[in-house]
Amino acid sequence: MEHSDGAAEAGRGDPMYMLPVWYEECVKSHEQCRSVFNEESYFPARLIDIGRADSVDSIRLVTTMGDSNFTATRSDHQRPAYATLSHCWGKSQPLKLLTHNEGQLKQGIDRANLPRVFLDAIDVCRRLSIQYLWIDSLCICQDSEEDWSKESALMGKTYSTGVINIGATGCADSNCSLFERDSSGSASVGLITWAIAPANKYVVVENSICWLKDFLDQPLLRRAWVVQERLLATRMVHFTKSGLMWECRSLAATDTYPRKVPDVLQHVHHSRNRFWQTDPPGQHKDEAWSNLVQNYSNCALTFGKDKLIALSGLVSTMKTGGLDRGNYWVGMWETDFPYCLVWVRSALDRSKWRQVRPNEYRAPSWSWASLDCQVWTAWSLGIKRSPVISHFVVNEDGGKGQDGPQVGCRLLLYMTGPLAKVSIVPKGSEVETVGRGIERAQGISYCISSIYQHREDIEPDAEFTYMEDDTWNEVIFDDFNDSNLTKDVWCAPIFECEMWKMGAGMRLFGLLLEVVEGNTFRRIGTFSVRLLPNRQLLKRLQSIAYTVI
Repeated sequence: MEHSDGAAEAGRGDPMYMLPVWYEECVKSHEQCRSVFNEESYFPARLIDIGRADSVDSIRLVTTMGDSNFTATRSDHQRPAYATLSHCWGKSQPLKLLTHNEGQLKQGIDRANLPRVFLDAIDVCRRLSIQYLWIDSLCICQDSEEDWSKESALMGKTYSTGVINIGATGCADSNCSLFERDSSGSASVGLITWAIAPANKYVVVENSICWLKDFLDQPLLRRAWVVQERLLATRMVHFTKSGLMWECRSLAATDTYPRKVPDVLQHVHHSRNRFWQTDPPGQHKDEAWSNLVQNYSNCALTFGKDKLIALSGLVSTMKTGGLDRGNYWVGMWETDFPYCLVWVRSALDRSKWRQVRPNEYRAPSWSWASLDCQVWTAWSLGIKRSPVISHFVVNEDGGKGQDGPQVGCRLLLYMTGPLAKVSIVPKGSEVETVGRGIERAQGISYCISSIYQHREDIEPDAEFTYMEDDTWNEVIFDDFNDSNLTKDVWCAPIFECEMWKMGAGMRLFGLLLEVVEGNTFRRIGTFSVRLLPNRQLLKRLQSIAYTVI
């Protein structure tokens, strides 16, 4: 069993006892944390000046350019530090910067008008002798589309240049206190669900595992914007209902384990660090981005149109920080093509059997960002992969550049490869676990039955061959409404791979498409088939040029 360090016992009753210790150690001793991407000349356009610790009522908004109340160099020739705040707005609307009240906020901000989370964040800054604080609702003009677009594009610099990110991780809205704790303290016993546990059996887990499950389910970590905020921040302290958690590039700790969290919790720390790993190059980059997409797509956004914008700061930082992976197209990197095209929607929850493709255009159908649901990506599908398509090009049909958020930018995917009209049939009712914890949709699932060589064919040219109960031979629709399609459905093979450690042999994965016009298609799902019994059939397919929108 693991035991707490005991070093924090002297601070019992002080919810921030360990925070100055972690912060000072990191600033002074952590070489890895001092060498992260940091543009020292950068400041956000606005900051909250919280004054000195002995001036508790001195709070005001300052602009960092041309404001006599702000200086970029202190008397000791050091640049002033600022902290950032990650929080959930919730249903309550905190004080906001608006076009008409900016002058008033520069004169001063009454503490009585600030929600509890903001006041607590100010107390944290004063405890760490940090004079400035950046809060999105007070530092970005909320009724100015121009200001919001400009500042949101700089979010990467804002969070990566701040000295620490304060996470209101356990707070569902701004009225909650950072220092609020569960009266029972950290849960020592937890009831969890484990799909592979034998029936009527109990599984005993350590307290730290229960703590991890509780931490990952905190309100803030379900917010999509926080995915990039957490990755970009050099240091972050989480205020949860069970205590503090510290994470930086060199250390993960809690007030229960102040020197280092147990090994069982280290993957939270390692996954964060692994994302920024530049050496050695390799598949871990695909894995890191794929894991991010899977987690991010399961988080909540108030406005669906922000789905790509809420990652744009992270993408910009990756490009300037040695993690450039070629062109970036609507949530997908050029170096991942064509494999990244074969993402699938998650169907773990029957309540998600709803329309998930929004009516308003957000991204092309071949991008995971076009759906409002969690997706799974294809990086882990095999150990040996090879593309089937011979050529692909992504062209913009108007809109912003490839490095920008690309909201409303219609990207066209031109591909050359085999393409065939197919028939889709139901497989029956099932619920399956097919490995790595991925469960297929409960209810009716589908597979490709017949294949047509030519568009004008009335009778199928051949039948696909399936092994009995082969769960990998199936169709997964992006939107369950598409399963009732009566239009022509086409399959576009994308890549083949050898399934890893599963004895499953070679598989072919591809896109399921519907005709829009001529040789222009829209993605409606994915398919997979066992390759060996169908290889000769697939070789007969004609390779043509087509477009996916």
